[in-house]
Amino acid sequence: MRKLICALVLVFAQLPLLAQAENEAKKIERSRCHCFIDYENIWTFEMVENQDGQRVPILNIITFTAGQWEMKPAQVHVLNAKSREAKIDKFSIDTGIAEEPYNTGSLKVLGNGFIGLDLLGKFDDYGEPPESP
Repeated sequence: MRKLICALVLVFAQLPLLAQAENEAKKIERSRCHCFIDYENIWTFEMVENQDGQRVPILNIITFTAGQWEMKPAQVHVLNAKSREAKIDKFSIDTGIAEEPYNTGSLKVLGNGFIGLDLLGKFDDYGEPPESP
């Protein structure tokens, strides 16, 4: 009986490791990232592929100074390789519940912080950001 219990404990202890190995095999492909850096903030933009195979534009903002800034989607300009601008309608913030993101038309960015969000809108022919010269 003691051997059976030890064997079961060992099997159950290895389940998280097996699940982790399976998740690593299904990693989402990431594109190159464009980055803007100055003394007050860093902005990164990238297109990632979600688990459904759809391309999702991701914007990350890191601020290094105190303050707060009101942002609207029209203030974010994303160009494709043909210099056509994407139409960004809303920001989408992950709430931790997969089917219930928080979608908003304005955002308050706080200083000395970090925020990452998805951009919702028309990104028809936006595979990856174009290369910088």
